[in-house]
Amino acid sequence: MIYIHIWILIFIFLPKSILCAESCGDKRTVFGAVRGDVVLPLNQTAIKDIAWVTANVHFASTKPGGDIDILNNRYEGRLYGTADGSLNFTKLTSEDQGEYTAHILTGPKIKFCEQQYDLRVFRTLLPEDMEILPSVTRNGTCRVSLFCMVNGSDVNITWISSDSSAINVVNGSLHVTDTDNIFKCTAHNSVSTISRTVNPQRYCQEDVSDVSNLQTMSTAENSLLCRVFIAKSIAVVIVGLFLGINLLLTRKQN
Repeated sequence: MIYIHIWILIFIFLPKSILCAESCGDKRTVFGAVRGDVVLPLNQTAIKDIAWVTANVHFASTKPGGDIDILNNRYEGRLYGTADGSLNFTKLTSEDQGEYTAHILTGPKIKFCEQQYDLRVFRTLLPEDMEILPSVTRNGTCRVSLFCMVNGSDVNITWISSDSSAINVVNGSLHVTDTDNIFKCTAHNSVSTISRTVNPQRYCQEDVSDVSNLQTMSTAENSLLCRVFIAKSIAVVIVGLFLGINLLLTRKQN
């Protein structure tokens, strides 16, 4: 219906004060995952037509029943209409994040309203995105600090202990007061959650093992150096004796 599209274009570009347009409701925040799907939902009745706009570009129109006109090649094959006229985004990319507006025409009396959306697109967190970085110090006792590093933006990180004791986190580092406890780091964004469990005692054991290995290596190196020194000394003595004997024989012959 061409006249409907014309009215929608007029609504988009003319000031709302002239058209007496109103808001369909509060702005909606919608979360989606990269390569995932998301729906920009509508909550209106008697809908005739919807124009979808982002960055002042009218990129699609939908109607109840699933009909859709895609007006921008960037969205070709990724947008679908739903039974109530809502817009179904598929194969989301980070570039899809932004502000969207649905300009809605309802009837039987011609009436316009607009619904705004804030679409936020996140990357799904994977187990390999998390790494626990330990810091071990020794001063009579083993002290461990753990830093939970996560590859991702807008990520919330929390620590919990196996005995539900108080957690001491300073500047993102967990200061372990009891190395016999088990701790779990959990990271989540709006579309995914990952976690990793860690036993701080292992780092104390590794630290002792490393020191022991270093001491063993140092002893072996010292022993090797000693043997080399003795061998070189013996060689010098032998060469000296050989040269001395040759010198005596030469003098006797003269």
